[in-house]
Amino acid sequence: MSREELNRQAFREEAFELLGELESSLLELEEDPKNSEVVNRVFRAMHTIKGSGAMFGFEDIASFTHEVETVFDLARNGQIAVSKELLDLTLLARDHILAMLEGEDQGGEARAREVIVGLKALSPATEEPPAAPQAEVPPCCDKAPELYPWYQRNFPTLAQVTGDYRALLANPLVEAVYIAVPHHL
Repeated sequence: MSREELNRQAFREEAFELLGELESSLLELEEDPKNSEVVNRVFRAMHTIKGSGAMFGFEDIASFTHEVETVFDLARNGQIAVSKELLDLTLLARDHILAMLEGEDQGGEARAREVIVGLKALSPATEEPPAAPQAEVPPCCDKAPELYPWYQRNFPTLAQVTGDYRALLANPLVEAVYIAVPHHL
């Protein structure tokens, strides 16, 4: 067996053990959903499976587990409460990870989608990032703003890199091109 195969086998064994611990931790949380020590245990199990999975080439497991880990990070930080729905989804996620480790793929995509959609629904709504400010038409194009796209394609270097169009205005060639280019371009 190669070193890589040994590492992957070691990951599988560790993941099976962590999934067993995860199941018992989730059952404990059913009895006491406010137990922060158990919430942290669930988070650490998911975090370890995700990190080790990524390290040993199980990107699908790492990516999926990241979704569960993220929600448990919210729970341990007090941003969401541990609910029956969260526990049910996490048990379903555990089963899905187990199936991925065992190489079973039957119904996997649907189960993964169900878990991820459910977990995202439990997460607090995040604010939309602010819209990017509209690019201001540089002074060289203020007489013919319809030329601005053409100007951007043909003179991007200094203007796009620095965001300072004044240097281009000082260039007599730019002035000559601006005057010579028909306004319908």
